[in-house]
Amino acid sequence: MGDVSDVIQIDQAYTIVRLGEHTLAGAAKFESVRVQLAKELQQTKRNELRAALDKKLRQDAKVEEL
Repeated sequence: MGDVSDVIQIDQAYTIVRLGEHTLAGAAKFESVRVQLAKELQQTKRNELRAALDKKLRQDAKVEEL
């Protein structure tokens, strides 16, 4: 903890990163992430349906110039 990186160039900016905390990865119980997963799946499905509807509406649209 407290380790500092070398200078990192990202596009035209330079950055130095310092480690503030290291948390070990671990497996989460399904019940503890179930609600969040359901929300993410619903959002993904909603986005897919909106994109499909948008595509269909654009294909079927008739545009007239005045």
